[in-house]
Amino acid sequence: MIRTTVSLREDVYDNLRRLAAAKRMSFSGVVNVKLAGESFSLSENEVKQKIKESREFFKKLAKSTPKIDPVKAVREMRDERLKQLVGE
Repeated sequence: MIRTTVSLREDVYDNLRRLAAAKRMSFSGVVNVKLAGESFSLSENEVKQKIKESREFFKKLAKSTPKIDPVKAVREMRDERLKQLVGE
């Protein structure tokens, strides 16, 4: 990556700054995308691929985490809190 200084008209700067905020990108990222002629949006196939990758990741994550019974957990928390209040 090369750092440089470029003078921009105020309106161009404002437009790029707004675009960066809207796309949640850095200002330099927006400038690089614009200069490279790339698109800000993903194609339908790219979106489907990202969704597939995300689902695979979360399935793998779900298998690696311990199984928790939410009802049992709430009851244990309740019982522990009652013991603290009663002073046992």
